[in-house]
Amino acid sequence: MQRDSMFARGWAGLALAHVIRPNYNKTVNFDASDARAEVAVRRALALDSTLADAYAARGFMLMRGLKPELAAAALATARRLEPQNAVAAHWSGVQFHSVGDTAQSDRRMEMALTLDPLSPTTFNSRAIMLTERRQFGRAMENFARVLSLNPAFPDNATLALVWSGLADSAYAVSQRGLATAFLARFGNAILAAAASRRWDATASPPAGPGLGRMTVP
Repeated sequence: MQRDSMFARGWAGLALAHVIRPNYNKTVNFDASDARAEVAVRRALALDSTLADAYAARGFMLMRGLKPELAAAALATARRLEPQNAVAAHWSGVQFHSVGDTAQSDRRMEMALTLDPLSPTTFNSRAIMLTERRQFGRAMENFARVLSLNPAFPDNATLALVWSGLADSAYAVSQRGLATAFLARFGNAILAAAASRRWDATASPPAGPGLGRMTVP
């Protein structure tokens, strides 16, 4: 962006980076990152009002800000402008899931994975949504696919394992250093208790940022 401040797609890409960064880095402040993303979105759309990535970034922010109707409108615009945009399809799948429209959610996620079949983030989102639907077998298949694509990706399979009755495996996953901020502060004790590791359950949990603001996969 320093070389070409008029590069509209660059601004849109910067918005995407800012809006998703807090989901994978607990040291990043949501509000500050969203503020930077909004600046980039506005700059991108001022230069080119047809950029799907800019609308997708705005839709993600609105969804995380619990403004479902505005989020749906922004993501619908992104899909209309660029039907083959994998990010817009992915985040639309998450948005439809958040309002309980599982049919549309599945359709958008399938489209996202057709467009980008090597995306660990998309498989991760689908695995989390399947966990929330209590489809644990399919969730675990998707979590496994995430790690096959990127072994360094945070392993979010703990809830699916616990609810499947595999507390020992869930506890093992939580100890790999890849757990979410929630697990780092609160979930470790719960998982330890579920796995009958009473000493670990009663020990003081490691310091962490707490639940904070809601995140979207």
